[in-house]
Parts: sequence; C-alpha cells; structure tokens
Amino acid sequence: MEENEKPWPLAKRIGNVIQFAWSATQELYHGIKKDRVPAHRWCIPGIVIALMVVLHWDEVIARSMVSLSIYLFGSEAFSRIHLVPTLNLSPYTERKVRHAIAYLLLFSGWVAWGLYRAWQKNSFLDRLTDALGAARLLCNGRYPAFIEDVEIDEHSRRLRLRTYGVTKSEFLATTEKLEALLNVTIVRIIQEEDKGIVDIVYSTQDLPRIAYLERAERFDNGKVPIGFGHNGDLAVDLRHVGHILVAGQTGGGKSNSLKVMTSTLAQNNPNAEIFFLDFKGGMESADLKNEVGNMNCNIVYREGSEACAKKLSDLGEALKGRLEVLAKASASNLDDYQKKQTALICQNGGEDLRQDTEVLKRQFIVIDEAAQLYVKEPGLDRDVVNNARVAVNRIARQGRAAGVHLIVATQKPDSSSFDQTVKANLPAILCFPMATQAASVAAVGTKRAYELNPDIKGRAVWKFGPSVEEIQTYLFN
Repeated sequence: MEENEKPWPLAKRIGNVIQFAWSATQELYHGIKKDRVPAHRWCIPGIVIALMVVLHWDEVIARSMVSLSIYLFGSEAFSRIHLVPTLNLSPYTERKVRHAIAYLLLFSGWVAWGLYRAWQKNSFLDRLTDALGAARLLCNGRYPAFIEDVEIDEHSRRLRLRTYGVTKSEFLATTEKLEALLNVTIVRIIQEEDKGIVDIVYSTQDLPRIAYLERAERFDNGKVPIGFGHNGDLAVDLRHVGHILVAGQTGGGKSNSLKVMTSTLAQNNPNAEIFFLDFKGGMESADLKNEVGNMNCNIVYREGSEACAKKLSDLGEALKGRLEVLAKASASNLDDYQKKQTALICQNGGEDLRQDTEVLKRQFIVIDEAAQLYVKEPGLDRDVVNNARVAVNRIARQGRAAGVHLIVATQKPDSSSFDQTVKANLPAILCFPMATQAASVAAVGTKRAYELNPDIKGRAVWKFGPSVEEIQTYLFN
C-alpha cells in the first residue's frame, strides 16, 4: 500500500509545477497585452547581455580578465573564461549556440516577470486561505473556494470566490479584517444573479479619498485638471483631446468636476470664451459664480433647459462662420490660423490689418446634464430643442479644428438617453460610479465604472484611448 502511495506526492508536485507555469503564462500574456511589463527593469538587462553574446564581447571581457589576473597574480587562472564556454565547437555550431543563448536572454526578462507575478499570486492565495480562516468565513465547515484572481489594471484586481453558503453580508462585516490580513484595500464586494459566487474588487495601492487641486495656475493654454491618479496629477490639453464626456450616477461627482474644470479654464484662459450651460436650472452655476466671481471672469452662464438650448443653437450657427474664416485663411485649425495672423502682423511692421477679418477666440462649452436635450420636457419649443441637438452634433464633429471644445456631462450616455453620434466624437471619458454593469459598458466599454466604490465621493475612471485608469477627482472649493 505504501508503494502505491509513493507516486502521488511526485504527481502532486508535477501538477503544482504545471499549474504555476500556467499561472505565469497567464500573467505574462495579460502583462504584454496591456503593456504593463516594466521593460526597463526586467527586460533591458537580458537584452544587453544577449547583445554582448552575439557581438562576442564575452571574449573581450575574458581577455581583459586574463590581463588583469596576470597583472595581479601573475597567473592565467582566468584564461578560459567566456560567457559562452569554449567547447571546441565548429564556427557554425558555436554561432548557433550563441544565437540560441541570445534568444533565451532576450526573452528572459519577460519570463522572469511572469514567474515573479505568479509567485506573488500564489503568496496572495496562501494569505487568502489564512485570512478566510481568521475571519471565520465558513458555512457548514466549508470555507469559500478560490475560482480566479484576475488583473483589472496595474493596481486593481478582481478576486472571485465560490461562497459555499457564506453570504455577502458576512463578507461585508469582515471587510476591515480581510484588508488587514491581506494587506490590500477592498474596493467593492459584488454578488450578481449567481448567489454562490462573490467578486471582491481590491486594490494593492489605494488612492486618497480626497484630492485638492494645488497651483491651478499651472493648467494654462487649454489644459484642464482631471484628478489624482497612481502616477500623480492627471491633466489633459483640450486643444489636443478635443472634447470630454463626463458620466456617472447622481451624487458621484460630475457637477463637482465640471466646476473644477470651468473655474480653471476661466482663471488661465482670459482670452477664451467659456459657456457654462446648466440644464438643471442654476444650482451648479450659482456655486461656480461664487467661486470665480472675483476673477476677471469670461464665463457666460445660461440656466434652464430653454435658455441653454437656445444658446447651443446660436453656438452651432456661429461654428459655420468660424469654419468659413479658417477656410478663407487657408488654415487647418485655430492654432494654424492664429500663427498666420501673427505672421501677417509681423510682416506689416506690427500693424494689425485685421479690421475686416473676424478675430477668433477659443471657445469652451460646458454642459451640465445634457440628457435634458433628449427627453420630452413639457413647455419646451421642439424646434429649439432640435436645433440644439443638431448644434451639439456639429460641434462634436467639427468643433475641435475650429477651436470649439465640449465638456458634456450626463448620467447615462446610452442609446436611450444620449445621441450616440455625439458620444462617438467625445474621445476622452471621465466616468464616476455606475449602478449597473450595462451602464458602465455603455459609458467606458467595460464594467470598470461599476466596480468603483460608490461610497468614495469623487472616485472615477478616466479613459482616453484603450486604457482605463482609476483616479480621485479634485474637490471644488
């Protein structure tokens, strides 16, 4: 009987090795796919050594060591040292050996990173087992079983467990103990239709729960502050981004972020025209007026659905004239137009000859709760609303080149409450917590906004391009 049991420990070890190798492969695949392998730390050393092998620099090093050993010790003890040992191989075979070693070294950094991440994962699972036991999360003598632990982004992961009868409320009650035992910050505990499975979204490096904007004057020339991320302050230049969509459920922080962006634009762009259109009736614009009232303010306010819709219609019509001015000057965009006008003034000895030419200023249009344009509101002139919808669509498509930029806020930018043509032309997205996975997917293309902790005011995800980054937006004060 003992002889029959001997192979099982060996088989178990082989299975563990295979499982570890598969885990390392998965980590490496996701790391390369999402461009998160720190090549400067893990890959460059192997690449440098591979280059040394291919160029026979190991022989140069060996000769240098021989010379040094003779000088110091009077012997040739190190005379046959090479990175690639001399094995009396033919030149062809030695070249093949060198190339094989070089290829191994080239990929050694990626492989080492995958193995390191797999080791981290296994260490976490060991801590998880101990943590579940210490927190007494069991039902009928069984602890929750591990299903998977997948990466969401560089600092966040999603742990999926089979509960075996342990309820979501029991997990919530032991959140602080689990955080202490696992040395992570639990962002959210989610349980969907299948009550036998629970998802624990956790962060290995948490963000501050309140972020204050410091030195707002540094965000000039169309730059707007977005929030504080894992890599520090995050800001974007609207001249390059074009337009921003701000989404999220009520109370998440949309209006707060709009006011931060608008006040920063007003402070640092005195020659621009800023329009704050408050479809909610003036509550948000009142706070903004109190904050920027002492500035040399260039903000035009409109409050209420009818006034905002009329202003949008006017701005849409004005865009046609701006595009005609650019075409007449043979300018591709507003920056190009302004450079040509400046050059024209210099050619004429500093005299401004633009009396017959419209002087175009950059425009920033901030819309709070744009969904009001797409719902039936009693008492509103439908022609005015339709013209406003057309204007928003036109500005989203053509405004960037003409120096007209949109910052549009809405709760749910889905097809039932928002023009999807407009959304397609708003490349940058700031999304606060969403109540459902479907709403999150409609906003940012993934369920990342659904995984945010709704109890942290101002927590959001930022998407520009393929990556989605969690940030803490700045507090308006």
